[in-house]
This record gives sequence, C-alpha cells and structure tokens, in this order.
Amino acid sequence: DGLGSVESHDQVVQLDDQQAHHALDVLRLKPGETVELFDGCGIVVGGQMETNGRVRPVSFHQVPQPAKTIDMAVSLPKGSRSSDMISGLSQLGVDRVIPLRTARSVVHPRQGKLLRLRTAVIESAKQCGRAHLMEIAETTSLVDALHLNYDLRLIAQPRVPYRGQALCNAQRVLILIGPEGGWTDEEIDMAEQQGCDFWNIGPYVMRIETAALAAAGIVQLMHHEAL
Repeated sequence: DGLGSVESHDQVVQLDDQQAHHALDVLRLKPGETVELFDGCGIVVGGQMETNGRVRPVSFHQVPQPAKTIDMAVSLPKGSRSSDMISGLSQLGVDRVIPLRTARSVVHPRQGKLLRLRTAVIESAKQCGRAHLMEIAETTSLVDALHLNYDLRLIAQPRVPYRGQALCNAQRVLILIGPEGGWTDEEIDMAEQQGCDFWNIGPYVMRIETAALAAAGIVQLMHHEAL
C-alpha cells in the first residue's frame, strides 16, 4: 500500500516499515521535503515528510481508471524474467496479468512467487508514476481463461496477422501469450472454437517476455491512435 495507514485524528499518513525505510534510509528524505503517495486504486496525495516515516498531506486527487482495459494471460517464463516482464507490462499500462497454465507451460507460481511479482508491480508503479496498480491474478488454466468475458481476445500465433479492425471499438481486451514450447493443436482448436482472433505479432519467434511486451505496446499504440 503506497499510502500506509491514515491517522484520522490529525490527518497524518504513517508509512509502513518497508516504505518508511525506503523513504528515510534509501532516498534519505528529510522533514519538510515534498513527496507523493498513492494507494494503488487511483488516490494520489501530495505531502511533506515529517519525522519517523510520517507524511502530512497537502493535496489530494483521484485519478480515473483508463476507459479501455488490457489484460494479459501469459505462461510465465523462468526465474527473474518473470519479474522483469511484470515490471515492463505495468509500465505499459496493462491492467491485469493472469499467469496461465497450459499443456507446455513450466512455471505455475505459488503464493510466494505471486507475492514477489506483486511487489515488482508496486515498485514499477512508483517508478513510472502509475496511480492504479496492475493486478496479478491467481494461476488460471487456458480453459478457464478462454471463458472469461472480453470484447476481444487476441492469441499470439504465427498465422495471418491481426489487422486491428475490432480493436478500435473494444473496451476490454485479453491478450494470450503461450509457453516457449508453443500452443498444442488442441489448445489452438479450443481457442478458435471460443472465438479468439489469432495474431502474428512479429516475423520471428520471440521469448515469452518479449512477445508479451511487444503485444502490450502494440495494443496500447492502436488504442491511442483510435482515440
């Protein structure tokens, strides 16, 4: 939580231990210096540092949610590549990442891994100035992901390139990125039966994190051009 806890009797924000350590020991902020806090749900507070990790609010505003949302269902890559990918997707404005369990995926994160990924989301939001935190969902099977309700579902696959006609009008978009071993024929058939649009996002075979970041960037660009 970027705001910590608010003490209503004197309107002072008390940062939690981790955030107070970062502000006082890493950034070396002094009393009177200006800081900006956020709660991850769109509330942004400008304030001044006091002692012992306390901040006195000076200004307050609510940042609205984006009109269009982009979610990413992706088979997570191994090791630190997952955290790097999550940080990049957060900076690109993805709203939710759904760790995907497929026939060939090898990383099925448990609660400890999900907690570390959510920490990466917070750090990324602080770095890029994002007021709404990207959500990390629980691990989901491809079958369940394909039954989620979206205006448009794009699945990365080296077929005919997606031309983007429906994307201009779609308010809720799901992008599906498979494992490094690729989708099975059964998964491709299932996606096609569920009405997914196939999308070739580049001329070469990409690593998971490269494909995810490229897809998110392209969709964001197309969204902005459609405004």
